[in-house]
Amino acid sequence: MPDELLRLPFPMLLLQPLIENAVKHGIEPKRGGGSVALRAWQDGQRLWLEVADSGIGLTPQPSGTGFGLDNVRQRLNAHYGQAARLQLNANASGGATATLEIPL
Repeated sequence: MPDELLRLPFPMLLLQPLIENAVKHGIEPKRGGGSVALRAWQDGQRLWLEVADSGIGLTPQPSGTGFGLDNVRQRLNAHYGQAARLQLNANASGGATATLEIPL
């Protein structure tokens, strides 16, 4: 993460559920394990954060309750309203990526 982004205000523990999901639902069930990568960048007045894993990918029948993702969406809405969003996508090479987009 670039140093200048570390100084930006950001809601405490907002990434924690995304990292936890990557490990619990992506890496842990994958034979041989995998990796989790965090990435952040600024594009104009937007901050982008990604949590990408090389795990088993998105499954049609989710194994969790969705509470963690709902919590992140609710917190984004409380802090930024409709100006922020969370996307969850399958990676072409396997695994999944959760992307946060928030205004600066």
